[in-house]
Parts: sequence; structure tokens; C-alpha cells
Amino acid sequence: MSSEYSPKGTAIERKRKAMNKTVLMIIGTRADAIKMAPVIEAIRADGDLVPLVVATSQHREMLDQVLNAFGLSVDIDLDIMRHRQTLTDITVRALEGLDRVFAEHEVDLTIVQGDTTTSFVGGLLSFYHGKAVAHVEAGLRTYDLSHPFPEEANRRLLDALSTLLFPPTERAKKQLLAENLPEDAMLVTGNTAIDSLLRVAKMDRPIADPKIRAIAEDGSRRLVVVTAHRRESFGAPFQRLIGALKRIAAAHPDVDLVYPVHLNPNVDVPVREALTGIAGVHLVPP
Repeated sequence: MSSEYSPKGTAIERKRKAMNKTVLMIIGTRADAIKMAPVIEAIRADGDLVPLVVATSQHREMLDQVLNAFGLSVDIDLDIMRHRQTLTDITVRALEGLDRVFAEHEVDLTIVQGDTTTSFVGGLLSFYHGKAVAHVEAGLRTYDLSHPFPEEANRRLLDALSTLLFPPTERAKKQLLAENLPEDAMLVTGNTAIDSLLRVAKMDRPIADPKIRAIAEDGSRRLVVVTAHRRESFGAPFQRLIGALKRIAAAHPDVDLVYPVHLNPNVDVPVREALTGIAGVHLVPP
């Protein structure tokens, strides 16, 4: 039977396909996945949109953690992560991989979030291919290109390339307006990380590590959760942080410091060398 007479070849089906818009959603890091999870779920639930979820996997294990927690799957995994990768490595491999995606798929809109290299590259490729870009978490600024690095540059450049801007707060919107970006392209949405937080809080996910679970459930002790991994903190700033944690542990024996240590060796190595075995300090996987 020729395609002219098959259901997929009917005029109605062709019209339906013409009306559906393909939405490319790009994630690469754990933060991307956390903040994009509610957006991905909403797009997948919308019968008028065709979702295409692509992971560069700029982070590997940490990205997979979040995908598993939310039960999310990706349509294309570029798997670009390499041991001791540089910013240039990430940028080049993401550009090459995403360029293939645009060559092989008809995309109507690209959605990216935040300030990661994956997000900036996704927006840049969309711009190169003449496609609309929607930026979730637009408008965040420190006005210091070295803090955070390279994220401050990524988000400024991405906002300049975007067709639709979704600032999480009125302050972020004001910062976009101050840069003469069009107000009719903006919608204040709130932070999608809070949507993800509320969802996770409802999950029945007990703490797997019995030692950490006991710490969290012990009402007689104080709990401090430490997170520190930004690139601008590498070197001397990390040494100052480590010194501060040592002083807190020594001065406050009723406090448990739980530090999920980032896998980047610039974080993992100095932190574990200095803090392993310190009473009250608990170094756990991220």
C-alpha cells in the first residue's frame, strides 16, 4: 500500500504533524536536570508538543542520579564527559554533538536553563540554526565575570541570544530590563528548583547510608550540610573553607558537618586529604 492511503499519509495526519512543535530540551549537569525536570514533565504531558530531551552528560554519575530519582529518560545521550575535562573540552564536544542533533531533527524551540556550559552551547547552536531559544532561570547576575566563572558569562550571553526569557524573580526581570531586553519576551515563573524540591520531599526515599540517617534523625545534635565546588573556589579559597570547617568541628562537638563532596578532583582531593578522619565531619558521595 502506498503512503498516500496509509493513516500516516492522510491529509489529517499531515496537518496534525504540521501543528505539533518539536521542543528540544537540553540538560548536561545535575543542576540542569533538577531544574529542568518539572519543565520536561510538563512538555511531555502536553499533547500539542513533541518533546526531544537531549543530555550532553557534561556530568555523568551526578546527572544519572537525578534522572533516576525523577524517573526521567532522555531521548539522546551525547555522553561527552571525559576524565579531567576542561571547559574547552566540554564546549567543543557539546557543540559538535548538538550540531548533529540539529542536523538530524527538525526543532522549533530549544529550552535550556541557568548558566551551565551545556545551556550556553545549546542556546548558541539554536541561534546558529535560526531556532527560538527559551531560557529558564534568566536574569541572574553578579556583574562580576570572575564570580561565578564561567557561569556569569554563560548566562549573560545566553540571555542575549534568547527569544523567551523566564526570570525566576521580579529582581531578575528588572536586571534583564536594565540590559534593554524586551519586556514582552519575559515571564516571571518562580524557581523550578522549588518545584523539584517539593516533589522530592513527598517521595518515600529513606537515607541509604545508616550512619547519615542516624545523624539526620538525632534531635540532640545540630546538623550542618556543606556544599562547595565552584570553579572560582579552587585552590586558596578551598583551603580557607577547609580551615573554617576544621575550626567549627573543633569548637562545636555537638555539630555534625555532612559534606557531599563533588567528584571534580580539584574539590575531592584537597577536601578528603584535609578532612578525612576529623571528628564530626562526614564526607559522603554527592
